[in-house]
Amino acid sequence: MSLKTSNLPFKQRVEHEVHNLIMRKAVVKAQETIGANRQRMVDELGHWEEWRDLAKQIRNHVLANLDAYLYQLSEKVLANGGHVYFAETAEQAAEYIRQVALAKKAKKS
Repeated sequence: MSLKTSNLPFKQRVEHEVHNLIMRKAVVKAQETIGANRQRMVDELGHWEEWRDLAKQIRNHVLANLDAYLYQLSEKVLANGGHVYFAETAEQAAEYIRQVALAKKAKKS
């Protein structure tokens, strides 16, 4: 599925959409929904500060041990017939992806 966007520059699109009442109502509704859902989760979980601290600890642990987690992931992917490529640079990763796309005759949609 592809989303068609305007060719106008960002600032012109913003200026146009600021006056779009349907879009403004949609944004307000989205903000209200997000706020209500957040409050519902805070009420449901209780002690949300502790959950946030736990999430931070988990994140820090994963980042500190990322090499082990990536190795574990690569082993699972390989065991399931997938392919894994570890690039040392962004350029190497981009080139690998380009080569795969060429080999598979990938097309832009």
